Amino acid sequence: MKKMATPVIIPEDREGLLRLLAEENETRRRSAKWLYGMLIFGGGFVLLSNLFLWIVKKEPPDFAGMSGLLALVGIGAGVTPRHKMAAETAARLGDPKMAGYLLEVLSSQDPKLIALAEESLTASLMKVGPREVEAFDAVQRKALFRQAAITKKADLAEACIHALRTVGDREAIATLEGIAEGESALKDAENERLATAARMALADIRMREAGKIIGPATLEAAIAQEVQEARLHIGSDPA
Repeated sequence: MKKMATPVIIPEDREGLLRLLAEENETRRRSAKWLYGMLIFGGGFVLLSNLFLWIVKKEPPDFAGMSGLLALVGIGAGVTPRHKMAAETAARLGDPKMAGYLLEVLSSQDPKLIALAEESLTASLMKVGPREVEAFDAVQRKALFRQAAITKKADLAEACIHALRTVGDREAIATLEGIAEGESALKDAENERLATAARMALADIRMREAGKIIGPATLEAAIAQEVQEARLHIGSDPA
């Protein structure tokens, strides 16, 4: 008798969905680390074996064994049916607190899931504010600025940059500097649009990082002093 498949149940409440996304995401990350470790170990073994045969036995290299190892990369990038359903539900909700998890499924090999996630992120990332700062971990913040640099969809890139204004840290600076100088995957007109957004994000991130070093109160006082001096300078200019 054929065994019935266990139905996939997705929580209806947002907190339950967030917990499920976090669990599935962590499982995927662990699997990917293990598979990439196997790829490095197995690839090294294949290379050394071929080097030995070439030097000692004068046999030509045979890298056919690498195909199976490369297949592991595809497995590591995939998502489980449960993870996929949770991500699809999150994409339809458009909650900015779930955006980090949708950023990570962009590396999956499911075209429909990727398209759905991109559409959702284009809207939800524009809603990211101070309340969502803790919703993005270090991996997701990296995914945010990398996506801004590589995507060929201007609206998605701009949404990523907008979110970085609030959640970005010093690791995003180099990538944003490149975008500000016109180094994105988009055309000239769109490049300039992103360059302007990147410059604004850089200003916010640098201000935030400076505040971590000298303290918010000192930073605010310095800004107030600069504003006052600018006003005095403007008032002293001859008419």
